[in-house]
Amino acid sequence: MTAAGKGYEFVSIKPDGSDRKPLLPEKAPKPGLVPIRWSPDGSRVVYSAKLKPDAQSKVVVVDVKTGDVVGQAVGDEYSGSADFSPDGKHLSYLCQDKLYVADA
Repeated sequence: MTAAGKGYEFVSIKPDGSDRKPLLPEKAPKPGLVPIRWSPDGSRVVYSAKLKPDAQSKVVVVDVKTGDVVGQAVGDEYSGSADFSPDGKHLSYLCQDKLYVADA
């Protein structure tokens, strides 16, 4: 993980330091310093990111191949601590001290 402007860039690197590759496409929103959770089928990730410079971080679901945001938490409040259900059909996250469950 390296700082990348207004977020962090998560990368994979071989133990010898070679073969550095970004885990997310360039157009994907940059995550904050938060966990990135993978969907069970590996096609999507969920994490918190700022979609606008002056906005609160919110949960986004991102397509791993394209970097497109394919889902996001509703509202303008901070949301975080997101994860997929074991079958990948639902998403749980925290917002304003409440636990939300939504279709993934």
